[in-house]
Amino acid sequence: MLSRSLGKILNAIFGWAVLALFGQTSARQKTLLSGLVALAAAWPLLAMGVVVPRIATMILAFVPPSAQGPAWMMRIIWSVVALAVPIAVGLAVAAKAPPGSPREPFFKKMLRGFPITLGLACAFLVVFVSVPILRFMALVQKKKDEHVPLVTSADAYEDVAVRLDDLFARRDIDVSRADPPWWLEAPTLVLRKLGGRALRGFVPERAAYWRGPHLEIALHPSDLLLRGKGAVGTWAHGLIVEELADTPALQTFDPDAQELEGQIRRVWSLYDENPEAHRDSPLLHKRVHEIVETLGGIDVSDEEWSILYR
Repeated sequence: MLSRSLGKILNAIFGWAVLALFGQTSARQKTLLSGLVALAAAWPLLAMGVVVPRIATMILAFVPPSAQGPAWMMRIIWSVVALAVPIAVGLAVAAKAPPGSPREPFFKKMLRGFPITLGLACAFLVVFVSVPILRFMALVQKKKDEHVPLVTSADAYEDVAVRLDDLFARRDIDVSRADPPWWLEAPTLVLRKLGGRALRGFVPERAAYWRGPHLEIALHPSDLLLRGKGAVGTWAHGLIVEELADTPALQTFDPDAQELEGQIRRVWSLYDENPEAHRDSPLLHKRVHEIVETLGGIDVSDEEWSILYR
C-alpha cells in the first residue's frame, strides 16, 4: 500500500517532468523515472550533504547525529549521491532518445543530466518557497484555490491559452490577459534557461495569466490554477474542464489513465476529420465498446475515472 501510494504521489507531482524528458512510458517506468526526477528536484539538499553531512542526513533520512558514522565517511557518501543523480538523469534521457537520434559519446550523455538537474532543482525550489506564501495570502484574502490537471507540451500550451481566451469572452468571465506574476514566471524562466533543450519542448516561452476583480487564472505546463472568492472559481472550473476536453492537453496524471485518455482523444480526432463519413461507423462503435470495457476495469482514483468517463 505504501509503495502504491508513493507511486501515485510521485506521478502526480513529477509526472509532467517525466513526460517532458522521456515521453510516454509504461506505468512502471513512469513511477521509477518520477522517483529519479524527484531526486533531481531535491539535488540542492543532496549537495548540501557534502558540506554539512550530519545535518543533511538528519533532514533527509531522519537519522539522528548520534547514530551516524564519521563525518568524512558521510561526506563521501553524499558526494557520490550528489554526482550520481545528474549522471543517472543524463543517461536516462539518452536511453529514451527517439530512434534515429545521432550517437553521442558516453561522457556527453552523462554531462547532459547536470543542466537538466539544475533546472529542475531551481524551479522546484522556487515553487517550494512560493506556494506556502501564496496559500497564506489566499487564506488572508479569503480566496479559494481550484486546480485543473492539464498536462501540455510547449506547442499545445498556447493553443490551450487561446481556447481559454475564447471561452472567457463567450461566457462573460470577467478576466483578461495580464503580465504573469513572479511566482508563475520564475519557474518557467529557470526551466527554459537551465533545463536545456530537453525541457524547452515542454515549457512555454511565456506563461499565460488572466486577472479580474474576482478571479485570477494561471496556466502552468501541468496544471491550471483558479483563485477566487465564492462560487466563481468552481463555476469557471466546470466550464474549463468541458471546453478543454477535445484539446491535446491531458487532464489525468496516472500513467494508465493517461494511456486511456490518449486512446479516447484519438477516437474523437479520427471522428472529427470527417464526421459525415464516420457517423454510425461499426468500427468506431466497436472501438468505443472496447474503451468502455477497459474503463470498467482500470484501477485509478475516483477523480481520474470521472474525467475519463466524461
